[in-house]
Amino acid sequence: SCGPSDTFGLIFRAAPQTGAEGQFDLYSFEVNCAGQARFESISGSHAAAIVGWTSTTALNIGPGADNTLQVWMAGGDFRFYANGTYLFSAHDDRLAAGTYGFYLQPGAQPGLTVEFDNLGARSVG
Repeated sequence: SCGPSDTFGLIFRAAPQTGAEGQFDLYSFEVNCAGQARFESISGSHAAAIVGWTSTTALNIGPGADNTLQVWMAGGDFRFYANGTYLFSAHDDRLAAGTYGFYLQPGAQPGLTVEFDNLGARSVG
């Protein structure tokens, strides 16, 4: 099941913090089961919204819903898409490089199940 406070998505430009065991600096592109998306900067345990929760009809919601999430980035410029639909843009030049992966944060109720596949990165020159 997927409750309205459950979030999942992509992390990118993730890099370990110097001298802070297990702490990372990263960006996250998150969606929730209420049909919203946001862009955050995370430093260790502190998160700051760059683009707050934004409602969109581009996200498929409900049990078994499939979504394709995309992030276009060039330097500090970012564009975010869900299922081929443009959602929003942002600029932040704090993090220049790092790795990428998936993000999952269960909300108040147990039972969140998310399947990820086809994670990839490519140059869009």
